[in-house]
Amino acid sequence: MEEKAIQAKRDSVAACRALLDQRPYQRLTLIGKSLGTLAMGDLLTTFLVAMPVHAIWLTPLFLDQELLEQIRQASAPSLFVIGTRDAGYDPAYVRAVREWYAGKGDVLVIEGADHGLGVGAEGADVLGSVQALEQVMRAIQAFLRS
Repeated sequence: MEEKAIQAKRDSVAACRALLDQRPYQRLTLIGKSLGTLAMGDLLTTFLVAMPVHAIWLTPLFLDQELLEQIRQASAPSLFVIGTRDAGYDPAYVRAVREWYAGKGDVLVIEGADHGLGVGAEGADVLGSVQALEQVMRAIQAFLRS
């Protein structure tokens, strides 16, 4: 896991550099899911860009203390999405993130959703899972419009 996280961080920095070298951008939106949030934390605290940056954290690995500290330090407006059945879900972490991002972000907690944002045992509640994804998409749409 640690080796994958290190490689993901390296790859994300290389990808951002390549992307930003292509042309000027007015805004950068980073979106990461699970392991990808480790790369986002690294990018947002070490990779400086001269444009507004927004972040969408899908099922962030809140149990990773380094990532939690990077989330605390990051200043980019952010949307966090996590389910109550995600192994990384902890109401104390959610409260902390809401406090850190008051006025510059939001946390969407989906009742009954697991790490894959599926609802029910292994996502078996198809309708509940679709409704959860609808919640996520609506939250992302509202966040990107703000």
